[in-house]
Amino acid sequence: MSRTRWPIVPALGVLLVTAACAATGQRVTPKAKISNAVSAAPASISDKATVMDWPATKDGQPTQLRAGTNEWVCFPEIPAIHGNDPMCIDQVWVNWANAWMGRTPPKVERVGIGYMLAPGGDTVATRTHTPPGGRQTTSGATTRHT
Repeated sequence: MSRTRWPIVPALGVLLVTAACAATGQRVTPKAKISNAVSAAPASISDKATVMDWPATKDGQPTQLRAGTNEWVCFPEIPAIHGNDPMCIDQVWVNWANAWMGRTPPKVERVGIGYMLAPGGDTVATRTHTPPGGRQTTSGATTRHT
């Protein structure tokens, strides 16, 4: 992982770091976090991926839970968010996220891949939404405007 610059917080989770820092007070062991993180991708990728944990504070750095031997980085679910949402991202996404966090143009040379295969990660279904002139829904589905 020497080519990966930290701090990195994947773009998919960067807006949620503040929420993650306000974690629910339940203590999750590093072993449980690793197990959750690697559930995001096929074992052929996640078994050799570096596993990082979210920063403990808004301005903190991700913590390495396990060193890896491939270019993949996996993160466990975000504790303060309802649903199971771990992710594994390849080096293209790592580089993109570093550029985004550093406010520099990304240099994308190939297609990047990210996995979020763990079941139960649909947070949309738990949200309540009332569109203008519509009925309240908890599924995030389009409702008829009356």
